[in-house]
Amino acid sequence: MSLRPLSLTAIVPNHKEIAIGTLRSILRQAQISVEDFANF
Repeated sequence: MSLRPLSLTAIVPNHKEIAIGTLRSILRQAQISVEDFANF
């Protein structure tokens, strides 16, 4: 049996500013918490 590593895809808009809901959705798709993002 072989296991493939988890592969995640997140679509990120190419805009200077994005809505907070869009950012949260991107973070959720990438499995990154808001706290981890803020500390980065």
